[in-house]
Amino acid sequence: MTNNIALLVSALLIVPLSASAGTDVEFSGTLVGEPCVVSMDSEEQTVSFDGLSVQQFASATRSEARTFAIKLEDCDLSVGDQVSVRFIGTEDPSQPGAFQVNGDATGVAIAVEDASGQAVKPGILTAKQPLQSNETILNYKAWAQVIDRSALQEGSFTTTVSWVLEYE
Repeated sequence: MTNNIALLVSALLIVPLSASAGTDVEFSGTLVGEPCVVSMDSEEQTVSFDGLSVQQFASATRSEARTFAIKLEDCDLSVGDQVSVRFIGTEDPSQPGAFQVNGDATGVAIAVEDASGQAVKPGILTAKQPLQSNETILNYKAWAQVIDRSALQEGSFTTTVSWVLEYE
């Protein structure tokens, strides 16, 4: 009888060790061969058009421009010395070349241009710009635009536009 008890006690001591569960740690990342690092300041931006008045579009087709920039740092010119940007968003069907907005407001779209005044169109690469070794700042202007004033209705609006860099 003592042998059976000893085996049972031994089995009870072994069970917790063999029944213990392990946990995994997963490491992941992406190794890229791009010439520049995108500044943290450029990754998530908000361009506000708060306070626009319907009346201001009575005599103008666009609001005052708001500026934003994409800042590239630590560029390695041996990997690439030029960059183009593709802005990805929904094109407004009634205002080709501008980005469609969502929300209560109607008749308004967002238009963008680069520092040289060239229109930035949804899904189309911008002109190539030279990279600088330390830092390259790509400057843009955006504005709210109205083509058909009769379609203009007040309300809030938003749109999300992503961008992708293409190096050469």
